[in-house]
Amino acid sequence: MLKTKTVAWRRSPLLESATPCQITVDGHLIAAVAGECLATALAAGGYVALGASPGGRIRGVFCMMGVCQQCVAEVDGIIRPTCMVVVREGMDVRLSLEALS
Repeated sequence: MLKTKTVAWRRSPLLESATPCQITVDGHLIAAVAGECLATALAAGGYVALGASPGGRIRGVFCMMGVCQQCVAEVDGIIRPTCMVVVREGMDVRLSLEALS
């Protein structure tokens, strides 16, 4: 698993009144906010490398509108661009980081 040691992304203070929840990322629970973008929740949780290309190059959030497919992950068993997924309690997210190990 490739996870940053320091969190570069911070949630807006406006989300402090939003509903907190937890999601599972590769078997680890992380704090999130119900209704936020999954790509943002992953970045705020330290997950900025979301996968690897067939050539082994790191993939992550790029366009934030679902076009580039660089942020795809398995979400509750379905491959989806994380920038187009709304966070809800109990989501199970699996990142494709095997090539980075």
